[in-house]
Amino acid sequence: MSRPSLDWSDPVAVSRWLGGLRVSFNDADAVTRDMLRPAHRRELGPALHAANYGAARAQILQALDFAACPEPDDGEPSDTRH
Repeated sequence: MSRPSLDWSDPVAVSRWLGGLRVSFNDADAVTRDMLRPAHRRELGPALHAANYGAARAQILQALDFAACPEPDDGEPSDTRH
């Protein structure tokens, strides 16, 4: 059984996917920027940095996996040439 994947021919789906990817990237960026501030100016501590960055990273990887071409059931890449 193949996994669901992004339909690149559907502009609404692609737009939603890009919007979600942007939100996840912004989350990771905000955590990183906070982490790079001087310690007395940080809003988050090390535990929240790790948790929030880990969650954003997982969302980004999931979005990228969803957008990638699914593998055929036998695990071999499909030959799309006709």
